[in-house]
Amino acid sequence: MTPIEYLTEKVGKIILDSEKLQNEGARLLAHYPMWEQTLGMYVEEAWDTLMKYCIRNKNATHSASVKLTFASNLIGENIARSIGIDDPTSKTTLCLGDVMIEAFLQAELIEVFREYDGYKAPYMIKLVDTHDSIKPVLIGTTFIKPIPIAGLLSDITGKPYIKGWTDHKAFKEKLDERFVKAMDILREQAWDLNEPVLDAIVANPPTKILELMDEDGVIYKYDIHTSITLLPKNLLHMSGTEFLRKKDPALQKLISKYYEYNQIVKKAYLVKDQGYPFYQEVSCDYRGRIYYAESFLEFQGSDMSRSLFLFNNKKEVNESGYRWLCIHTASCYNKSYTVGELRKLNYLKTDYAAHLESEGLDTISLDKMTLDDRYAWVVNNLKLIKSVALHKAIEEQAEKPHSFLACCLEIVGYLAATSDGGVYESGFPIPIDGSNNGWQHLAAMSKDKVAGELVSLTSTPIQKDFYVAVAKELIKIMPDWFAEKKIPMKHIRKGIAKRGSMTRAYSAGKQRIAANMYADCHTEGFTLKYGIDEETCTLLAGNLINAINSVCAGPLKTTKYLQKIAEHELNSGRMDLSWTTPSGFPVVYKAFLQHERKQRGTIKGIIGNKDGRVTHVIKVDVCNPETLDKVPCRRSFASGISPNVVHSYDAAHMANTIVSFGGSFAAVHDSFSCHASDVDFLQDITKMTFQAQYDVENFFDILEENLMEHKRTFAGLQPVLGSLDLADLTNSDYFFC
Repeated sequence: MTPIEYLTEKVGKIILDSEKLQNEGARLLAHYPMWEQTLGMYVEEAWDTLMKYCIRNKNATHSASVKLTFASNLIGENIARSIGIDDPTSKTTLCLGDVMIEAFLQAELIEVFREYDGYKAPYMIKLVDTHDSIKPVLIGTTFIKPIPIAGLLSDITGKPYIKGWTDHKAFKEKLDERFVKAMDILREQAWDLNEPVLDAIVANPPTKILELMDEDGVIYKYDIHTSITLLPKNLLHMSGTEFLRKKDPALQKLISKYYEYNQIVKKAYLVKDQGYPFYQEVSCDYRGRIYYAESFLEFQGSDMSRSLFLFNNKKEVNESGYRWLCIHTASCYNKSYTVGELRKLNYLKTDYAAHLESEGLDTISLDKMTLDDRYAWVVNNLKLIKSVALHKAIEEQAEKPHSFLACCLEIVGYLAATSDGGVYESGFPIPIDGSNNGWQHLAAMSKDKVAGELVSLTSTPIQKDFYVAVAKELIKIMPDWFAEKKIPMKHIRKGIAKRGSMTRAYSAGKQRIAANMYADCHTEGFTLKYGIDEETCTLLAGNLINAINSVCAGPLKTTKYLQKIAEHELNSGRMDLSWTTPSGFPVVYKAFLQHERKQRGTIKGIIGNKDGRVTHVIKVDVCNPETLDKVPCRRSFASGISPNVVHSYDAAHMANTIVSFGGSFAAVHDSFSCHASDVDFLQDITKMTFQAQYDVENFFDILEENLMEHKRTFAGLQPVLGSLDLADLTNSDYFFC
């Protein structure tokens, strides 16, 4: 009996036993005519969903875990859709999901526990065993070229092309819009697997051992499959930082990496067994951002996953294409060099020592060097590149080791083919990435020249470092604290300034920035080295926001202006905000007041749970008791309007770029990939579509027309436009590179 057959049998028994208990989910499954034939598929998809969210849930306080109610509801929604329930209640979805979760619990694949002490603490699901012999299911992956989108529901996944949509007629009216054409181009892209890279990944699995030590220096090698309760208390990482047990960020990262590896490899072999080419379905969220349906083996996944993708249609790599291949290779390796090391690199054309001195830095990474010097780095490191390709080595010093290996194989292939005048053809996707993309859009809207220069909307000899600019401003705000700690700029940038500066563009608040900052500092060992605790991170987060406000005055005024628009529209009687993006995508942004409601579920076998009942706490929208209309949440609208507008406009930029480009394309929101020899053209198209979107006399007028239904009564003042000239974008090397 295979593991899936075993699990399916368990689910079947639970369903039949639960008939006596009148469990709604079990009853629905048992009464579905084909349930016995299709149950194995439901089990596979439920396990894949659980794996995905346990591994990718960055908000979890425990390693490889997810809230039980969230997972149960999501699994239940998928099953309900499969058995023909279009609009299930939360009671229905939770009952359906609980059936699957109980089977996984009885099979000892998961553990269900309380998030913290106390009977009101939410239940969490933690992965215990990924069961290597469980065959995963490929979500939205097909080996027959998809037909063009003709309706709301995908004939591959059965899900709507816009998440949450149910209006088939309204979607059909959008079939000629550019966002639909962009989706079709992506979903019709034929793919091959990079088999040499897959062989290397299989030969080099990630470690599942975490080395720890006690105060006496005794070493403990902790296997992630072992119960953490067997470890002594008060252990330290080898760096000396405190080991936080289940909440430890380093442990979470290790577990997630190991489980993700297993899923990617198993799915890659499924694809390999089926043969090439293969295609992957896509869909949009409510802002128009495009996502692949597959959960692990997909181009928007990790470095490991992305390194396995090749365009099925190969093209000749010309000299320009080889240059871009080299630039990408250097960026994947991304070694940092000190001033002393830089002086020994006589092939560099730029004086980085002087640049570092002006920035207050003592190192520079390859991806911050000029494009010419990144190319020169490859030319002068061919010995390393050839060695990596020959041995199919996963170079751990590389920032993106799997993509670096893929690059090395391409370079060696190109040099061998062209050494005697031959031609090298390749399907290797070369990406160009936006430079702090959220801030790029906000700077363009406000025409803020200072912010625009920091995020490469103008031409600069060396790419500006937005995070260093923010870090410098933060030091000005807290000079005594930084003078006492003596933290080098590279550590301030990496542990304190980077993630907060990135997420602030999408309205991340002080609390979230502080939590992320502490996790980053702990992972890097800065908590011990510089005495940074959670209270300190809260202080730093507040001042970091002030520093960002100083550096990005125009963009931050834009976010506040958008909040005023949202407030005015709600005061004028609107229940939601809607607008149409430049790609024709219809955004509908809703945010309602919610209250918690308890829903009883049945999951037998939870430790400490005597009656086999669990209490799900779900959030439901608050309705006006008189009109029964949902009540908008003003706070959520105010905090969410700016990131939603920015995300919708960056999605429009990508969709318009895909359609205008017309060639093979792979997308990761603000990272666009194409054949090596097409990168120059893609750069031009990327600039052209961005300029078409923002190079207008007053973009705030466009925002008001697009977002507002009650513009005549709006008394809010537009921010003062800056002097940024978007025509300068044409000469920028680093806008997308």
